[in-house]
Amino acid sequence: KQMAATPKVGGSSRVPQQQAAATAGPPPVMQVDLVTAFGAPSTLVKSAESAALAKAQLKYHKCFILAVLSGVYLGFASMVSITVGKGMPTSDVGVQKFAFGAVFPVGLILIIFCGAELVTGNFAVFIPALLNGTVQWYHMLINWTIVYTGNFIGCMSCAYWLGYMTDMFVKDPWLSGVQAIAENKVTMPWGATFLSGIGCNWLVCLAVFMSFGAKTFTCKCLVIWLPIQTFATIGFEHCVANMFLVPLGILYGANVTYGEFIARNLIPVTLGNMTGAIVFIGLVYWYLYGMNPNGTIFDCKYCIDKCYSCCYAEGGNSEETDGDSCSGDAGETPSGDSDVSDIEAGSASASSSESEDAEAVNQPASASPCPPQPQDPTPQPQPANIKMHRLSSGAAHQRRSKTHRSHSSGDSSTRQ
Repeated sequence: KQMAATPKVGGSSRVPQQQAAATAGPPPVMQVDLVTAFGAPSTLVKSAESAALAKAQLKYHKCFILAVLSGVYLGFASMVSITVGKGMPTSDVGVQKFAFGAVFPVGLILIIFCGAELVTGNFAVFIPALLNGTVQWYHMLINWTIVYTGNFIGCMSCAYWLGYMTDMFVKDPWLSGVQAIAENKVTMPWGATFLSGIGCNWLVCLAVFMSFGAKTFTCKCLVIWLPIQTFATIGFEHCVANMFLVPLGILYGANVTYGEFIARNLIPVTLGNMTGAIVFIGLVYWYLYGMNPNGTIFDCKYCIDKCYSCCYAEGGNSEETDGDSCSGDAGETPSGDSDVSDIEAGSASASSSESEDAEAVNQPASASPCPPQPQDPTPQPQPANIKMHRLSSGAAHQRRSKTHRSHSSGDSSTRQ
């Protein structure tokens, strides 16, 4: 309609877009509500549980590739930290450490936004899911093994091909800085290295958990940057970062062997990272925000589904079993089978049979190990009166018993 109403100039119709844009003014500025930009702490554990389920369902070869990429991304972060932090030898030591730590969070930002797999974060993410029964223990161990191996290969490859073959740090002050990093990491006491690993992954997993609650790009980057910059500036030990830093120093001539690196640094740091993630993040936050309301542990949803299928499988009627157990063997059924068993018993009278049936109907249902059946909101037709059905079965039993006593002869086997 606007084009039809626009006057034609020079044989062509024009829409006054420039005039409309000028009168509309600048676009409105998006307002970010700082209250809703970050989720509540209680939602972090649920998000971590969902993330663990997605990681457990990931195919092995894809998980391995994502783990290799994660090691490369941390290699990028380590190279930029060395370039900035070790490139100012005349500056104050505190300034050098802060510069080293300020740019290191780019590694975890790349990992989280690009969906890579980092083993130190997975140490904590799987714990709430394991305790709530969302995943099994072997899912967790398989993921940890694949991701740890992929992180190691990615870091070693980045150190050799991108850090050493490019002669990136062949000159001082970076050469001496790379060598000093590797030598200092293997000379620390074993216990101090272990405790440093606990503090490191405590902060790393806090960044991972907080990233689950961040709802905007800026908020997510901020909550990742703060804890990672803190641990890198302090100088805590991170096993995946050391998979790049120490081999890079060895390649540039540091007085360190790969055996010393594994025995004196990689093993205690890995154990410390696992302790910090599992105990101080996974277990603590699961207990505070993620535990099941009934307080059960390892409440496997697979077992619950099996119990439902046992109690309410096709061909079975939960109303007729009247509160029987999952095995389906116990309990009285109002069918002809119960009458046959009564005939085989031989000597029950009609009055005793009716009284026993009445007591069975009036007796409350026993406690069942099965969970309650989910209620269907649609109205269902009501079943026939079970009490009357059982009483009529008792009357039929009385008639059949009289007929049986009048026509049967011989031993009990002949009667059966």
